[in-house]
Amino acid sequence: LSLVIGGLSLLLFILRQLRLKQPMLEFRVFTFSIFPFAICISMIGFMGLIGAETIIPLFMQRMRGFSAFDAGLALLPGALISGFMSPIVGRIFDKIGARWLVMIGLTIMTAASFAFT
Repeated sequence: LSLVIGGLSLLLFILRQLRLKQPMLEFRVFTFSIFPFAICISMIGFMGLIGAETIIPLFMQRMRGFSAFDAGLALLPGALISGFMSPIVGRIFDKIGARWLVMIGLTIMTAASFAFT
């Protein structure tokens, strides 16, 4: 019952937003063919990232005998590099656009995933 009510509420919300002059969420962006594709690519990337962030510490603790602290320290450099590179990649994005950055990023993620197998 709650799923049906939630679905109907979402449908009514979307229909209302499409009729408003200044909507809270602009759903018309889904009419551009590249936007849903970009959303799907982002979802796949984040699913892989969240999966890795969940599985790798568990693997390190249960299979390799790391403590929770040691597993966290082992993953800390990746987080620090990510935080350091974010503004740099933002500037590169402004200059060259998203296409090459997405291809390079997905290639690196794929290679790193294969390294764990």
